[in-house]
Amino acid sequence: MTDPVTRLRQDALAIFRAALDALEPRALARRAAERLIPTGRETRLIAIGKAAVTMGRGVADARALAGALVVTKDGHGEDAFHAGHPVPDERSQAAGRAVLDAAAAATDLLVVALSGGASALAVAPAWGLTLAEKIAATRAVAASGADIRALNTVRKHLSALKGGRLALASRAEIIALVLSDVLGDDLATIGSGPVHPDPTTFAEALAIARAADGVPDRVLELLAAGARGELPETPKAPLAHVTTEILAGPANLVGVAADAAAARGYSVTIETGIAADAGAVGALLAARASALAAKPGRHAHVAGGEPVVRLPRAPGRGGRAQHAALAAAATGLPPGAVVLAVGSDGTDGPTADAGGLVDAGTAARAGGSLAESLGRFDAGSALAAAGDLVTTGPTGTNLCDLFVVLTGS
Repeated sequence: MTDPVTRLRQDALAIFRAALDALEPRALARRAAERLIPTGRETRLIAIGKAAVTMGRGVADARALAGALVVTKDGHGEDAFHAGHPVPDERSQAAGRAVLDAAAAATDLLVVALSGGASALAVAPAWGLTLAEKIAATRAVAASGADIRALNTVRKHLSALKGGRLALASRAEIIALVLSDVLGDDLATIGSGPVHPDPTTFAEALAIARAADGVPDRVLELLAAGARGELPETPKAPLAHVTTEILAGPANLVGVAADAAAARGYSVTIETGIAADAGAVGALLAARASALAAKPGRHAHVAGGEPVVRLPRAPGRGGRAQHAALAAAATGLPPGAVVLAVGSDGTDGPTADAGGLVDAGTAARAGGSLAESLGRFDAGSALAAAGDLVTTGPTGTNLCDLFVVLTGS
């Protein structure tokens, strides 16, 4: 007979899988393309992101394409241009050039399918910057604990592609199909907004870069020149030739996961917009577990968000979801409760693991100090020792991180 905690762990993973199935990007993109793309148009496709392959296939299912360029991360699908992520590489720069060329070649209708990861997968450094300088700048800003909006503010002002500049490179009518991994579905932030107007400025980018350690002097000089008006700003006005549809986002992921939990007999509460430090998120999830465990019955708390981490110079194994999961275990979980923290794309940070699934026995199974592992940013190693890593492989989508707290037998 399966013990209660094992059943809870099984249910948490089943809820995650059900949520992914309900928001499968190929089906979402196909339905949108059938509705939005008129027949008889010469239609070209640019798909960039971790869900580029599945979204691109959905568009191709709906309409014949005169050409297609699909750019994704290694391991996230075949028949695509693969590039570096989370750190861009020479392939990312080649992809950026190819994307700009494809946009310029489109003269009738261009479908741009965007999903999370696009910012690193296709890069086009502007103003004479080298790829190494841009990588150093984004690494420094990311390591400072900046959220995705701040990071992309800097990226956009160092790019010939991002911040609406891709749209300016094309004469075609553009239909943007967007799978959002950003809280609030901000189009200027998703993939650094290559076909959407950008409300951020050089002055903001300069302030963010100055607050981080290790940004190259050349980057600071260029951002300062832009802040003085010596470089052209990203477009601010609505781009009249761009029509956009958001296929799904974090709120949808939380909603369908909550439905899946309710279908399994749990009383469900939901929470969106989690964007705190990953350690604080773990403590919050542990508090939610304790509160729910104090009540009779079967309860689920389903949340979504994008925690942040401020990394040391030599972090250990892990990602933000793994860090949040281990922090929940370190805070202390009551018997009869589990906490799942996973990246919806199936890859958490620079690892091949999706996240962690912890319970009151995690600390004993890990065999070491969870606090020390968290201090080293080595959550993945502790979770692996405990048998609590969640490894799914790439899921074909990219929404936000998902957090599921379950209690009850």
